Amino acid sequence: MYAKCFKRVIDFVLSLLALIVLSPVLLVLTVIGAVKMKGNPFFAQERPGKNGNIFKMYRFRSMTDERDEN
Repeated sequence: MYAKCFKRVIDFVLSLLALIVLSPVLLVLTVIGAVKMKGNPFFAQERPGKNGNIFKMYRFRSMTDERDEN
């Protein structure tokens, strides 16, 4: 009964609370990433999901696009 009725509600409420609590941190990371990397702080990556369906996952960019002379 727990798995059918309450798990979805508990997962949703906990996820919503985590987004509310962590939103200032995510905002700071977004601003720092945009300034430091001079552009979009996110990138999209296509990944296989359930039953092989492809979905786009958005992530924080952690590497720059800078290249050296070689």
